[in-house]
Amino acid sequence: MKLTKLQSDTKILIIRINHSNAGFFAYLTFVLNQIIHCEEHDMVPVVYFGPWSVDGPNAYHDPSVGDNMWDYYFEPVAGYNYSDIQALIANPDHPITEENLIYLEDDVMSYLHDGNPDSIYNYPYGYYTDLEEGVDHWYERQRKKASQLIEKYVHVKEELLTETNAFIHDHFENNKVLGVHMRGTDKGCATEVQHLSKIIPPAKYFPHIDEFIQKQPDAKIFLATDQAQFVEQMRAKYPGRILTQSTILSDSQVNTFQKEGGNNYQKGKEVLLDCLILSRCSQLLKCTSAVGEYALYFNNNISSLDLNELYGRPNFVQKIKTLLLIEPYTFMRDAVRILRDSSKSNSALFWFIMTDYPLLRRFSNWLESTQFSGKVFWRSLFFLKKYISLVRHKEEIPFQQVTQMANHARKRKGASYYSFRNAKGKKYLEIRADGDPQAAFFAQFVYVLQQLRFAETHHLIPIVNYDHPYNYYQDLRVGNNVWENYFAPVSGLSSSELEKLDPASITFLHPEEQRLLFLGEGDQPPIQYDSQTREWWRKQREMGSKLTAKYVRVRPEIMTRVDDFYQTHMQGHTVLGMHLRGTDKSVGPDGKRFDWPETFIRIVPPKEYFPYIDQFLAHNPEGKLFVATDQRQFLEDIVEAYGDKVIQTMAVRSETEKAVFSRSGNGYDRGVEVLTDALLLSKCNFLVKCMSNVGEAAVYFNPKMPVIDIFYPQKAEDFETFFSK
Repeated sequence: MKLTKLQSDTKILIIRINHSNAGFFAYLTFVLNQIIHCEEHDMVPVVYFGPWSVDGPNAYHDPSVGDNMWDYYFEPVAGYNYSDIQALIANPDHPITEENLIYLEDDVMSYLHDGNPDSIYNYPYGYYTDLEEGVDHWYERQRKKASQLIEKYVHVKEELLTETNAFIHDHFENNKVLGVHMRGTDKGCATEVQHLSKIIPPAKYFPHIDEFIQKQPDAKIFLATDQAQFVEQMRAKYPGRILTQSTILSDSQVNTFQKEGGNNYQKGKEVLLDCLILSRCSQLLKCTSAVGEYALYFNNNISSLDLNELYGRPNFVQKIKTLLLIEPYTFMRDAVRILRDSSKSNSALFWFIMTDYPLLRRFSNWLESTQFSGKVFWRSLFFLKKYISLVRHKEEIPFQQVTQMANHARKRKGASYYSFRNAKGKKYLEIRADGDPQAAFFAQFVYVLQQLRFAETHHLIPIVNYDHPYNYYQDLRVGNNVWENYFAPVSGLSSSELEKLDPASITFLHPEEQRLLFLGEGDQPPIQYDSQTREWWRKQREMGSKLTAKYVRVRPEIMTRVDDFYQTHMQGHTVLGMHLRGTDKSVGPDGKRFDWPETFIRIVPPKEYFPYIDQFLAHNPEGKLFVATDQRQFLEDIVEAYGDKVIQTMAVRSETEKAVFSRSGNGYDRGVEVLTDALLLSKCNFLVKCMSNVGEAAVYFNPKMPVIDIFYPQKAEDFETFFSK
C-alpha cells in the first residue's frame, strides 16, 4: 500500500471501540465503519485497540503480544500503525503533532455503529431494525460494501494466513467441505430483533447437512462454534466427518472471550481462523452472527443459508400462540406475584394491569404515535392519558404541559420523535425542554448543548424552540421562544422558520430521552476526587466549551450590559469568581431531596469558601471577589467578612428556601440576571464553584479559567500555589 504523506494539516483518526462486551468481529465492524467516516472526511485511519475499550477492558488484549490488539492479527489499514504515529509525533523534525490526531466521541462511535445508514451492518439492527427492502437484497448490499472495504484496507497477518492455508491443505484436500457456524452461549441474551437473537440448535442444521452429504457422499463438515455441547452433538451425528480448529469453547451461557483468564490473544486468533476457514468452504450454513457474515465478506462468492432467517421468524400459528397463551400466562403470573407481595399497594396492581398487559402496552405505544397524526379522537385520547400520567406522578403543572404538547403536536402534523426506525428523511432537530418543565435557566442551557451534540452526531440541523408557556423565563413581550430572547439561533435558522418547513423533515427527542443525554462520559460524575474524576470533568467541560464556542451567541444588548459592568468594576483587577447556590439546591419541585449522592446536592455555606478566599488574597492583596449567588444571606456573610473587596450585580436574591427563578415578576429579567452572572464569572481570573449549572456554564464560556470544585472534600492548603498562576 502506498503510504499517505503526512503533512502538518493531515487529519489522523485513531480508530477505537466503545463496547467492551463486543465479540471479535464487532471490533472489525467498528474499523470498517470508521474507515467509511475517514473516506468521507479526508482522514487517515489508524487503528488502536489498547487494553481498554472506553466502557471496559478489551477482552482480546494481551500485553505479552503487544500494546495494540489490531496489530496482533492485521496489517495497518492505511500503512501506519499507532506506534508509527507516536514515533513521528515524538520526532521534532516531523510536521505532525498530537493536534493532528482525532478521537471520536463515544456517541459518534455509537452512531457510526448503529445509526448511520451508510455504515456496515452485520445483521439488521439499529437504523435497520425495520427493513424497508427485502432482507436478501439488504444483506447483499452490506456484503458488497464490506467486501470492498476489506479488500482495500483489512489484510490478515501473513503467519495467520499461512496457518489457515496449512489447515486447508491438511483437511480440505480432495474433499468438498460444508462450513457450519453455530452460535451458542450468550446469543439468546441479545436484545436485537427476537428472531435474530434465537439460538439455532444443531438439530435444525441436520436436514441441510444431510442434503449436502447426499449430494457429496465423501463430504467433510468444518464446524465453527463457541459451544462445546454443539461439537459433541455434531460428532455423534456425523462421526468421522467433523473438522474443528478452535479449542477455547464454553459449556455455559458465558461466551469464551468474556471468561476471565486464559490466553486473550488465542481467543481472538481462534475465532479469526474459524472465520477464514469458513470462507474457504464450498458452502456455508450459518446463523445470524458476525462470524458467518465476515466469512462472506472475505469470500462473497460462497453460497450461504442463514437459519435464523429461515427458522427464526414466527409464523401465524406461533403468533397466535404467543398472543392467546404465552402473553396472558406471563401477565397473570406477574400479577399474582404483585398481589401476594405485602409490600405492594393495591394501586401498584391496578397500574400494572393498566400498563403492562402486552396488548394494552402495544395499544399505548400505537396511541402515542397518533399525537402527530390527523386522527383527532385518538390524539385527544393520548393527551388525556398523558395528563392522567402526569397527575399520577405528581407533576406540578401537568395541564399546562399537556396543553403545550398538544399545541405542538397540532403544529407538527407529520413530524415524529427521533428513533432509528423513523430516522429516514429527517433533516432538522427541533431542540426542546419538554422533559423538564421546571428547569432553571442553565439547566435549559445544558439541555440545548446536549441536544446540539445529538444533532451533530446524527447529522441533523438544530433549531432551538423553547416556546413552552410554563417556562420560568417566558416573556411574550420580548419573544415567544425563550432561547432566542437571550441567544442567536444556533444554526442561523430561527424557530419561526419551523412553520415553513415540511413537518416530515422535522424530528425531536422524546421528553424522557431529553433527560438521558449527557456531555461527557455519563450523567453522574465520580464521587471520589482523584485523577479519574479530574479526567471526567475535563471531558465534560471540553465538550461543553466546544459546543458553546461553536453555537452560542449571546444577544448584543446583554453582552453590552456585561461588558459595561466588567469595565466599571472588574477591569484592571485580579478577580476571584465565586458561585454559591442556596435556596432549593438540595430538593426537587416536590420538596423531596434529590437521590444523588450528598457530595453533589449539599448546599456549601460561605464559611467553606473563606479559606480559599484567604489564599487568593494572600497572593493577590489588591484582588477583588465577584460573588454570584441566589441566596441573600450568603452574599451578606461574604460582604461582612471582606467588605469592599466584594463585587456584585444587582440581581434579585432569595431570603428563603424558594428558588429565586420561581418568583413572580418579569421572566425575561430573571434570565438576564443569571446569564449576566455566569458571563461575569467567566471573565474572572479564578473560579471557586459549587455543584451547579451556573458555575459550569461559566467554565464553558471560558474553558481556560482555573477552577476549584469546592463540593469535593478538599483542603485549602492543597491550593497554596493555585492562586499564584
